[in-house]
Amino acid sequence: MRKGFAFIAMIAIILSNVMVHADKPYANFVFSPEYPKVNESITFNASSSHAVNATLVNYTWDFGDGSIAYGKVVTHAYKSEGIYRVCLRVVDNKSMNSTICKNITVDSTPPTVKYDLIPSSPNGKNGWYITKVKMEIKAKDALSGIKEVRYKIDEGVWKNYSGTIYINNEGNHFIYFYAMDKGGNTDEGAITFKIDFTPPSTQFHVNKNATNGWYDEDVNVTLAAYDTLSGIDSIHYLLDNKLYDYNGEIKIGEGNHSFIYYSTDKAGNIEELKRTRIKIDKHAPNITLLNPTDGIYLFGRKLLASPYPIIIGNVSIEVKVIDELSGVAHVDFYIDDELKFKDDEPPYSWEWNEQMIGVRDIQIVAYDKAGNHASVEKSVIVVNL
Repeated sequence: MRKGFAFIAMIAIILSNVMVHADKPYANFVFSPEYPKVNESITFNASSSHAVNATLVNYTWDFGDGSIAYGKVVTHAYKSEGIYRVCLRVVDNKSMNSTICKNITVDSTPPTVKYDLIPSSPNGKNGWYITKVKMEIKAKDALSGIKEVRYKIDEGVWKNYSGTIYINNEGNHFIYFYAMDKGGNTDEGAITFKIDFTPPSTQFHVNKNATNGWYDEDVNVTLAAYDTLSGIDSIHYLLDNKLYDYNGEIKIGEGNHSFIYYSTDKAGNIEELKRTRIKIDKHAPNITLLNPTDGIYLFGRKLLASPYPIIIGNVSIEVKVIDELSGVAHVDFYIDDELKFKDDEPPYSWEWNEQMIGVRDIQIVAYDKAGNHASVEKSVIVVNL
């Protein structure tokens, strides 16, 4: 029997505690602004608190900085930054109470925002980058935390920063950026840099026209370089493998010359070498008449000596031609100023077998590949019927 009474008593105590707990008031509050600044008035509102089968008669606020206030709606300002524990205790007319605490962050200090460029400094000359550039933005905030980081490239639109920024275009660039913390404080920055990774371009000009790639007199060479961004720094050339700085017109004389040229811009880009040959031959070929010479010829054979050529029947007209620079282009054979044959391969010869009688003039003209020419002439007596 005693055990039964004890069990009933325990159940009564539990039910009593549950009923007492159920009758406790509900404490809650909101505040605005969410992230106040130092000395900014903050409104605390406990209107969402309520009693159970009773009436709330007291609202006590502990702001965590040693200050206390009373009332359903109160205001408070903090004199220094920090994270404060604000507690509200409500009491109803049955002396039941409840407490709730929330943290509030007071933040007047802007975040810090920095950037890193990759490469970290200009890798060309005169402050120019000669490669594409990567940029990383780093923002920190000690209290409320970072809300957003944004950036804008040149005259583009603002974008949310989400990772490495790639600047792939040449030119002068302006990048603006800022970081905002949850308290609305901002820090901003800007950076300017310039990119030029395109080498300059050089044009080559000779003041004469060539024949078969050869010039027949001294030439003047001019070089003109162009660069649309950083500008031309210098022009160089190698004449027969000797390096020179270009500073004006180049006069080049006879010979088969190797000519290499290139430019550098002010950013440090170097143009790929351009190669050509400048070939100048100012001298005519050397031509020697081998046949016929003075003597009497019968059907191509020289029989007897004579003070001048006498040709009976056909004869082979032959010359020796030498040109040490441009080389022989062709040899023309004339009879009485009439072109009879053109030969472009050695040995240079023509079999003359025309029916005629009398004195005739033989002329052989040799041309080299530069257009120079030389000739030999011979008057002969011909009897060919």
